[in-house]
Amino acid sequence: MQRRALLTAFATGAAGLAGCLQGPLDIAGGSSDAPTDGWSAERPCPTFDAAADRTVCTGGGHPAPSGVPVAVHPPAATPLRAGTSFALTLRPQGDVPLTFAPGDWTVRRRGEDGWIDVASGAAADGFATVYPGERYEWLVGGAEPVATADGAARIGASFDPGRYAFSLTASVGRGWTRGERFGCVALFAVRRP
Repeated sequence: MQRRALLTAFATGAAGLAGCLQGPLDIAGGSSDAPTDGWSAERPCPTFDAAADRTVCTGGGHPAPSGVPVAVHPPAATPLRAGTSFALTLRPQGDVPLTFAPGDWTVRRRGEDGWIDVASGAAADGFATVYPGERYEWLVGGAEPVATADGAARIGASFDPGRYAFSLTASVGRGWTRGERFGCVALFAVRRP
């Protein structure tokens, strides 16, 4: 009887240890090699812009948005390894243009007490418009933030392991002042190298 109890305890402990070593990404970034995006239990879409008419999330286990005119797409492969460069892409999802301020973005890290700002762009450096079939990218990693000639901006930052949200607001349709405003949130995870 004691042998059976000992074997059960050993098996339970080994399974628990295997879960710690190979389970999904934890809030601190974990060191998982499992094919997970790091958001296994957390699916709510955070709202960062109270003035937006609607918030759209991509990444973090959210399905690709359908029936919405705009989305910011996170990197295809996630979780990312710390120190990896990647792109976040804004695309119209319909037949109307998007107006946005390319420098008015924020990256937040998910902590135990909620979302904490870790990087942001210049608040107002003018507006840009992206038309159907076009895109705008933020290239993350590398040099200091600088506008590039190919419709992209570079974000000179690297992120420690954890869960992140890139957010900005885009106006759909009739320019910045009269269009419908969407809070666009791209969720991504970073793990240890």
